[in-house]
Amino acid sequence: MGQAYQQETGQAIQMVPLTTGQALSRLEAEKAQPTVDVWWGGTGELHLQAAAQGLTVAKKSHRLADLHPWAQRFAWVSGYRSVGIYTGILGYTYDTEAWASTGLPAPRCWADLLQPALRGRVQMADPRTSGTAYTFLTTQLQMRQGRGAWSWLQMFHQQVGAYTRSGSAPIQAVRKGEALVGVVFLHDAIAAASEDEASTGTPAKLATVAPCEGTGYEIGGMSLVLNGPKPDAAWRFYEFALSPAAQELAVTVGAFQTQSNKQVPVPAAAPKLGDTKLINNRILIYSEPAMRKGLLETWAQMTAKPQPPSR
Repeated sequence: MGQAYQQETGQAIQMVPLTTGQALSRLEAEKAQPTVDVWWGGTGELHLQAAAQGLTVAKKSHRLADLHPWAQRFAWVSGYRSVGIYTGILGYTYDTEAWASTGLPAPRCWADLLQPALRGRVQMADPRTSGTAYTFLTTQLQMRQGRGAWSWLQMFHQQVGAYTRSGSAPIQAVRKGEALVGVVFLHDAIAAASEDEASTGTPAKLATVAPCEGTGYEIGGMSLVLNGPKPDAAWRFYEFALSPAAQELAVTVGAFQTQSNKQVPVPAAAPKLGDTKLINNRILIYSEPAMRKGLLETWAQMTAKPQPPSR
């Protein structure tokens, strides 16, 4: 997209890849003198938190009417300090060959990940650094309600062999045989499976599951950074990123999210929102800074390693 933007405008841009949590931390650290202009991508809860903290600019895109209703509503909820650019479904991926060796039926649900044979063989990111993992945390809390949700999360924690910084990293662990299951956004796993099929010429071993009990989803956000060094150029890129020309590039590089511009077709391989049991995701509640801080503190306490006994 950066290359296409440069070809169209003659203006070069620099992309800095960060996890969603790292991106928010950078905006917070640079609040007095930002060094970036646009925050593109990452789960919407943290874009809404940035909006609540006054780190981003309130401005309506001229392309707003061209977007799907979920993207328009996200812009409205943010006070027009952000806008939806894509959406993706949370679930998990697993290695079909390795799973067959367990003798278990193919998994369909979140509950299947609690089986004793999977102890230490599940991997996911840490919600303190990853928007993907924070979506997992808030999904379980909304589905299970109250104290029962944390009890379930404690049982799930016992299944996890490692937490990563990046939400997509568990896919690589499954590919390498370092984990059997990875909790991820389904479009990332589908992209990896597509790469594997193209490189080997054989069906990919990665399968994806949209859990039977229901699951959450992300709305990827895009925000203009308040007092960024080049606001005019940032606005031009912002509008470009919402155009069909920019969003149609996604599938050409293996990005299988549903794009926000209504003119962009949903890729054939992409998971379909209408075919999935989705929760009523209360994104505004869980993006509130105090709420997020409290949940992450509770998560940290729950997942803390026990101290070794004193000698």
